[in-house]
Amino acid sequence: MFEFISKDTAIEKLTSQPIVLPWEEESIRKEKIRQIKGKILTLSGVPENGAIVYEKACAQCHSEEGDLAPQIFRPEITAEKIIEMVRAGSPASAETPMPFFTSDKLTDQEIADLIAYIMRSQGR
Repeated sequence: MFEFISKDTAIEKLTSQPIVLPWEEESIRKEKIRQIKGKILTLSGVPENGAIVYEKACAQCHSEEGDLAPQIFRPEITAEKIIEMVRAGSPASAETPMPFFTSDKLTDQEIADLIAYIMRSQGR
């Protein structure tokens, strides 16, 4: 089960609604995702912290031993794709739907740390 990661008590309590809604008009979705990516990509990630985020939030589905979801450690997985999937998730109609994580579950900094860990693990 997903373990609550963020210890930031300053985070506003959010609803369980994703920031990007799957049924929104595509142009609205793309603009929201562009803004989210722009904010997170400016942060410096700490790979060691990202390893902790990966173990607590990602490994149960995305580990090499798991067969619930695709592997994260692949060349085609980019920082932008990680941000989009974490914040927007994937449609329930997908073969293996990815849940979204609001800022009260994973902060922008934690996502930046996760990206730094994944990229370093792949030698990028």
